[in-house]
Amino acid sequence: MKVPARILLLPLAAVALGGSGWQSALEAHGPQAERIADLFWLFVYVCGAIWGLVVLVLCIGLLLRRRAAVPASPLALNPATERRTTGIVTALVGVTALIVFVLTGLSYVTGSGSPPSRRTRR
Repeated sequence: MKVPARILLLPLAAVALGGSGWQSALEAHGPQAERIADLFWLFVYVCGAIWGLVVLVLCIGLLLRRRAAVPASPLALNPATERRTTGIVTALVGVTALIVFVLTGLSYVTGSGSPPSRRTRR
């Protein structure tokens, strides 16, 4: 199978057109641009750490899973499993709501969620 030359040049074009110096999107110039760049990298690190933890828990769950016996009916429910699942989901929803309320309160207290004041001089 022959690959067209245009397809082989795509990685080279991506590197060449990525921009550098003053044209780089990630090279900060000025205090606001530096703050945005710092927030961007913080976001990348936090999301990467969360993604890594999710993958780790998924792998552990896949390695340690138990093979359940096939029930006689696909609609048959195990009451113990239903109670445990309900408890886990309820706890996770509660923790999520608590985090949202705490972050909302912190945003209100610090004033970071409000737009800057627009006072005009006369």
